[in-house]
Amino acid sequence: WENFDPSRHFDLDAVFATSFRKPLHRALSQFRFECVEDRGCRFKQIEKWWPRRSDLIDIYTTTFSDRKLAGWKGAVEGGGESGSRHRAEAVGAALDTVSRLHLVLCMEWLAYASPLVRSVLGFDD
Repeated sequence: WENFDPSRHFDLDAVFATSFRKPLHRALSQFRFECVEDRGCRFKQIEKWWPRRSDLIDIYTTTFSDRKLAGWKGAVEGGGESGSRHRAEAVGAALDTVSRLHLVLCMEWLAYASPLVRSVLGFDD
């Protein structure tokens, strides 16, 4: 669950795939995983957990650019021209990485694509 470092992985003889879901759904899933399933999280209310997980605000940009942004608000509003440039470069790097993947699935669309998923990928869920 570390960031994807594009400088280290694409030389491997592998098929690269990922799935996207709405960022809010991704954050809620992370809360369930960490806190509801008792994996060491001390928070039981999402309102107390969320302020401590600002890394989830920019989860896809951070993951695929392998750059720390400290949340979108600081990068866009507080960083001036250099902050905006840093964010633009990070988004560009993330898009470059995603464009090199062999398969990108959108989780919300999979509910409508069972026959296609089954025929192409060979599984139902």
